[in-house]
Amino acid sequence: MPALPGGPAHPDRGIRDVTELPPLPYRIGFDRARIVRSALVMLAVAAVAGVVVIQLQRARPSALGQWLASRTLGPVPLVFVVVEAAALLMVGAALCSAWQRRDYLLLRADGIEFHNYHGVFFVDWENVARLERAPAGYVGVQLRELASLLATHQGTAEQREGLATLEPVSGYELILHPEQLPCGVDRFLAWTQALRYSQNSVCRSGEE
Repeated sequence: MPALPGGPAHPDRGIRDVTELPPLPYRIGFDRARIVRSALVMLAVAAVAGVVVIQLQRARPSALGQWLASRTLGPVPLVFVVVEAAALLMVGAALCSAWQRRDYLLLRADGIEFHNYHGVFFVDWENVARLERAPAGYVGVQLRELASLLATHQGTAEQREGLATLEPVSGYELILHPEQLPCGVDRFLAWTQALRYSQNSVCRSGEE
């Protein structure tokens, strides 16, 4: 059984090995920093795309391209402004959505507790048929039975109905995207595997 240290606040500080478990229960929140980095990359790509569009319009001018090329906003060509504005709108919408999300997980010795827009519910390790990295890069959780999960649900009737009618994706009832796992997909899978197959299923923070 991997050691359970006194525990860092951040999953990457003080944990020497991906299989070394953090103190339990361990909160895993939404990785907003990753989304900000992705947004900055997207803005950089949009800037390059704007320059490329300008060059293409000069090489093969169209009626719309000529009209846009003939207009400027101060010293900046209007076509560049249009491309950047579209990118800013998309990035702004993505950042706003990410910042408003309050989803998080509690990794526990006996399973995973979910806190999201479906309410609060718990997945016991015994109810996990598969927990693995899907080909698309996310973590997929296939349940043995949905009824056991619904029995743990806390929230509104609408939230419970939404949870009960989830359509599986590639056979997985629950999906965890990389931005939901700031600890990293590989580390999360190592932790869950250690907990699922450990002889001691009642480990707590500070125990070995």
